[in-house]
Amino acid sequence: MLRIVKSQDIQILASDLAHVVNQQSDVFASVPMIVPSMALGDWLDKYLAEVNGIAVLTQCHFWGNWQWELVEKIAESKYFRSYAPLSLSEVRWRLFAWLYKHGQQILSDDQHPLYELLSVLFGGQKSYDEGAVSRLWTLSEQFARIFVRYMTLRSDWLTVWQQGRALPITEMLANQTAMPEWLKMHYHQLHHSQRFLWQTLFADIYQQREQRIDKFWYLLATYPEKKALLPKQIVVFTMQGMTPDILSFLEKLSRHTNIILYHQTPTEQWFDDIVDGKWLQRYQIDHPKAADAHYDAGHTLVSRFGKQARDQSRLLTRLLTNAEEGSLAVVVDELAPTSSVNKRLLGILQQEIHEFGENVSSRAYFKQLMATDTFEQDDSFRVYACHGLMRQLEVLRIQIIQWLNQDASRQLSDILVVLPEIGDKQALIQAVFPPNGRYDGLVLPARITGVTAPDTLNLWAALSGYFTLLENGFHGREVIDWLLLESNIQALGISAEDMQRAVELLEEAGFRRGFDEAHLQAGFAAGDDDFRFSFCYALDRLLVGLLMPEVSYYHESAPLAHVTMADSVGINALAQVAETFRKIRLLQSKPHHIGDWLQCLAEVLNQEFSAALQTQAYKIIEQSIRELNYQLAGKTALSKDAKDYPIPLNFILHYIESGLADRQVSSEPSGVITIGRLSALRGLPYKLIAFINANIDDFPAGASDDRYDLTTIDRRRSGDQIKEDDDLSAFLDVLLSAREACWFFYDRYKPEDSHEYLPSIVLQELLDYLSAYCPDPDNALARFIIEYPQNPFDGREDYQAIAPLWQGIRKKLSLPNRIASKPLLDITLPHAVEVFAADVLPGDHDVLAVDYIVADLIYPACAFAHAHDMTFLADVAEFDILEPLTANHLTRHQLFRYLIEQAYLGAKTDNLSVLKRLPLAPAGAYGRLWLERQQQIFNEQLTHLLKQTQSTRLTQVYSQQIDTLLGIISAELPQPACQHAWLMMSAGKMKDKHLLRAWLYHLLWQIQREKTEDIHQDDIIPAMDRGYTYVQFMDELAIFTALPAATAQTYFNDWLSVWQYLHQHLWLAPIELLFKYHELKQDPKNDSTEKLDHQLKCLCRNWLASNYVYKIDSEDIWTHLLQGYAPEEIEQYLVKFVAAYTERLIVPIYRHQDHGADHD
Repeated sequence: MLRIVKSQDIQILASDLAHVVNQQSDVFASVPMIVPSMALGDWLDKYLAEVNGIAVLTQCHFWGNWQWELVEKIAESKYFRSYAPLSLSEVRWRLFAWLYKHGQQILSDDQHPLYELLSVLFGGQKSYDEGAVSRLWTLSEQFARIFVRYMTLRSDWLTVWQQGRALPITEMLANQTAMPEWLKMHYHQLHHSQRFLWQTLFADIYQQREQRIDKFWYLLATYPEKKALLPKQIVVFTMQGMTPDILSFLEKLSRHTNIILYHQTPTEQWFDDIVDGKWLQRYQIDHPKAADAHYDAGHTLVSRFGKQARDQSRLLTRLLTNAEEGSLAVVVDELAPTSSVNKRLLGILQQEIHEFGENVSSRAYFKQLMATDTFEQDDSFRVYACHGLMRQLEVLRIQIIQWLNQDASRQLSDILVVLPEIGDKQALIQAVFPPNGRYDGLVLPARITGVTAPDTLNLWAALSGYFTLLENGFHGREVIDWLLLESNIQALGISAEDMQRAVELLEEAGFRRGFDEAHLQAGFAAGDDDFRFSFCYALDRLLVGLLMPEVSYYHESAPLAHVTMADSVGINALAQVAETFRKIRLLQSKPHHIGDWLQCLAEVLNQEFSAALQTQAYKIIEQSIRELNYQLAGKTALSKDAKDYPIPLNFILHYIESGLADRQVSSEPSGVITIGRLSALRGLPYKLIAFINANIDDFPAGASDDRYDLTTIDRRRSGDQIKEDDDLSAFLDVLLSAREACWFFYDRYKPEDSHEYLPSIVLQELLDYLSAYCPDPDNALARFIIEYPQNPFDGREDYQAIAPLWQGIRKKLSLPNRIASKPLLDITLPHAVEVFAADVLPGDHDVLAVDYIVADLIYPACAFAHAHDMTFLADVAEFDILEPLTANHLTRHQLFRYLIEQAYLGAKTDNLSVLKRLPLAPAGAYGRLWLERQQQIFNEQLTHLLKQTQSTRLTQVYSQQIDTLLGIISAELPQPACQHAWLMMSAGKMKDKHLLRAWLYHLLWQIQREKTEDIHQDDIIPAMDRGYTYVQFMDELAIFTALPAATAQTYFNDWLSVWQYLHQHLWLAPIELLFKYHELKQDPKNDSTEKLDHQLKCLCRNWLASNYVYKIDSEDIWTHLLQGYAPEEIEQYLVKFVAAYTERLIVPIYRHQDHGADHD
């Protein structure tokens, strides 16, 4: 028996279902429920649980899988499969595999039925390249969807093809009078190609499929025991997506068991014969003499938005007619909605649609409501014009708070937020509606449903990376990002800190791109064997540095310094990853068919990510791999043929990834604010439904590419699934499903431009319809559309900022300008006694490194900001994508630092066998030549320094601690301190910051050395030369003379005083200005005070400019700290600071340099 239950209210239909489930005689029998979406199935389960106290006897299914499971169950197939033969996946892979194998053969035969199709696709190419194969993959996807569409909506066409006949394309095109001839030829050729492909690839399988269904009906009609296997009762809940073939199957099945078909209709009236109101207007214009009685548009909104519902009603009428003709028992129950009508705008609109009439009473309600002041308080229907999606979400938060506060019975779970597509908007939505609800001071927990969980995507990225990174060049930045994936870290059993340290060491060891020498060799020129920047070579350096740090090199790998046993965990993880890549590379070197690739994916998932075995992400990915393998297997599946067709791996990975993106982990109502895709959540009843992103270019969706679809030239049939009709129907569902309020949000302005945009054409039609009822229709839109300012803290009087965050910002911005523009810091010129105090105050440091003091003196703005807990985002150096091909100053600096370290250790600095194994020089032949030249330059400078001092090596330094007024300071100084001269080298030029560092080290040595100088009075070196410091910079040699310890202590204390002062106050005498001013004072041209003062002012003015090349410290930090002051005022302070402290701080540096002697 077939029972049809109709109602306009989905909750009334669900209530009847709950009653049916409770009344069934067998309390243990389950009731299969066919639902159009996962969201509706989850909502039904929750509703039945609330009504009946439990929901265990119902199981929700999708039609396609459930139908074939039932067929296989009754037919008792030896090869049971829950997927019908010729599923979308099966058709797509079979097409791609066959075309991939035979494509080149087809292109060489211009008489082949597919020649025209593929020649256009490949643009005249006779062979495959990566782009051609990608286009072939896309074509296979399009044709697969079209063939499945034919099976669903045009099974009669397939019957014609099965019989070896052609479709009447000429007759179908006869009605297309405006179609150009070339396009008609395209459809003729398209039919020829599709018919050939169907008969070649799918005809046999389709015939077996139809024979299996025929056997199903035969067994049910012949054997009573087969009928006993059917469920006692089957429920089909709503007709979304129903096609004539599905209803025909249900009609025949209802002769063997009980079927209940729940049908939600927008109106209680007959509307099978209505036509689109817009179409009718155009028809009447084109045919003014036609009788109006032939066509009726009915209700304006139903005729426009209810085409899908109208087609469903037509199919239902056809089902009833066929049932009566076939003597089938049919019961039709029409359940009336509740009699109470909401007298607000939304309720009146819903009632009018349900009654299918723009009647006098509804017009009166509309006009009465809109003519009174109560309309301004009516929030049941609202449209909000905003500036971008983020602003839409912020406004929605405000409106939700107001809506909740109006009625204590309202809950977060009463709110549904839908948008056309989530896609790349998910991150922004989660930022404004985070799971914990905290964004702007208001707590509104929300959950995005119907999307793939982030942990699933993370695990898939980790798994697929083993296969894609090698194919994509194994670039350093991609590999490091991949290694830092949470799934990889968990799989390797290490901490995030250990992995972060490991990738830092990997980068320091020189990794830029390429897995190993063999991997790089494929893209290198003949004879180029420079693989110093590969992953495996960098890993070898880490291993040698860990296990044999003392060797110069081992098996072509020079050890990386500073590797400790604490790094062994991360290095071991990298070695494990490298071994897995080697195994997979061996597999990728040979062609494989899809079954082998899927097996390999499953094995890597099981072996490398077993730590995630019990997680939902692991199960989803494993199921996706298994489902694809399952869909391509079975009695009539592709596995036998596919083994002959090697498939590129990247297409398999792409297919699974796309499937994961489409896979909904859950779409059920979340218990808090539910956010999801419109098509996934349509029809669900909520008190408040908010439709966001109702923009003209987002909804309804644009027409799909249908140039390969023959149904576009056929007459439209009831049940045809047209995307635009589906979107319009979903829009109507939103209007009718909202119980208390329905809000729409759109972008009137976009953040990237200042143009004004209209809302979605569908929303615009609804507003036009409502405007007709307003007392002043010309200005009606202003009453419906509420425009919000661009910023949530806008200062307009008519705008109320509700969220605490925006209230606070608005309050700050509304303060008087004199307060808002107050300088951040009070700057005054300190007296010398304030800076150079008699006693330097002891610090709170146990041991203070002198390099830390030097850094603060060089970067006073950064030091001040850090001391006052100011955080600034630093520019992160970009990872070099490729190995360096040319040298720059940084490359040379790094090389010289390494050579200096080797010189201090007494190692040979001309050992090219070691240097060429380090990633210090550019790649290739240029790098080798450059390395030899730089090594020669360094050795010349070292030789010059040693010759000048009659020494054989640089002075050895050791960590020592010096007791100062500030506390204990540590520094690398000669040991013993009584060394006669200190020979050091610097990797930089003699710039201000390097010279200051050398001077401070010299002062510390002078303080330390006097303690033991009297022991060595008999030394052969003259007393006048004892205590000199020789600093060989990259461009000059600086020689600091000996100083009495007391004098050195005084000079050093001056700098300590500055260091201590700049942590408390902003120091406006940066060293680059101090050194430059001293240089100006030494210039004979500045022979008068006026000239010198003028030069100093110009110097300070230029320093303030943004393009001053000598500014060492961060310009952004200086700008922030100096805000509120006029440039002229800052210039005056700079002049005073520099003039006051140059003499005391900088002059001693030059006074105690040996400039007179000939050191060459």
